[in-house]
Amino acid sequence: MLVALLIAPFAVGKSGSAGLAGLAIAAAICLVAGWIAESLALMLHDRVMPLAAMLLGMAVRMLPPLGVCIVLAARGSSGRDHLAFIVYLLAFYLVTLALETWLTVGRVAATASQTNSIAR
Repeated sequence: MLVALLIAPFAVGKSGSAGLAGLAIAAAICLVAGWIAESLALMLHDRVMPLAAMLLGMAVRMLPPLGVCIVLAARGSSGRDHLAFIVYLLAFYLVTLALETWLTVGRVAATASQTNSIAR
């Protein structure tokens, strides 16, 4: 939400995918992908190795924005038609990457501390 508020002044007054609608759609794509990735990570937390859960989360979080970028690149005639939208996607992707990394490190640290306390 904070990222959207920081980027919104650049989107105001623009139309199409560079405007506020494009900003909202980019945020929704990355937010939903992040929620799905985090839900999968939480469901798989005790069932698989942390690295496997992290890699699955990365794939789930990365594929929707990347897929949208590929579709836009294939449809854009000059390559710059949707540049602002792609920048919005990239900004939200980086925020979800940082947040998911922080959450994953917390889960792995908690699991490691539980394992160390049991081993003693």
